[in-house]
Amino acid sequence: MSEFEFEMIEPGVLKVKNGIKGPKETEHEGNKYFRFMDVFYTRTEDLDQLSPEEVSNLCRARARFPDLISQPNIEVRSLFKALAMEINPTRLLEIGAGRNPVFASTTSNNMHYVISDADHEVVKSHTSTETECYIFSETACVLPCQEGHFEMVIAVFVLHFPFYKAQLSELYRTLNNTGVIVANVYRRSTNARLQLASDIENSGFKILVVKDTKDLCLNHEYWILGKSEAQMKACATTLEKLIGLD
Repeated sequence: MSEFEFEMIEPGVLKVKNGIKGPKETEHEGNKYFRFMDVFYTRTEDLDQLSPEEVSNLCRARARFPDLISQPNIEVRSLFKALAMEINPTRLLEIGAGRNPVFASTTSNNMHYVISDADHEVVKSHTSTETECYIFSETACVLPCQEGHFEMVIAVFVLHFPFYKAQLSELYRTLNNTGVIVANVYRRSTNARLQLASDIENSGFKILVVKDTKDLCLNHEYWILGKSEAQMKACATTLEKLIGLD
């Protein structure tokens, strides 16, 4: 008898019942599931193959167990928060913020902080807060902002999920000419990573990759996107200082 017991906590999302790290893959009721993080499982090993509904189900499942948030997630959130404080943009957008945004408590006094998510339930949950939150998905990706509005965009553990050309086009429209987008990328196959890079460049952005020498998680990198190479390099220098690569 297996030492692991599983429960379906959202449609298509398995969890190890006792909260310990499970096997790389398992079968449940005749279907195969693959480990995502230590205790959560999805139907596909490649998360960029999940449907929007499956992504929302997975994120909702994780949100139900905040004590199981992984250490790499905590470290990247802390890193991006510190980077944003160093750059100190006047207008900052966080993509895929979920129910617990990076700046959940406070930002600097002169920073206009906007968050977005692909899940309507997440957006609805923020209606009682003072933070502006908008839906940002393949089918609803028009942000109520003028062209060139944002000076910085951050995305913490977002780009392992599907990210769409329409979203990239909207980010290009709303990012300042000297603005930067900072995201971490992992768990993408070589082909999926190349396709994402191609989509980003075809939308008009340049890409600067900073390797994660700490190997926080599988095939982990930091990607800086922008229109100005000088601003991207300046951002990369600050990022490398914060992670101790200089």
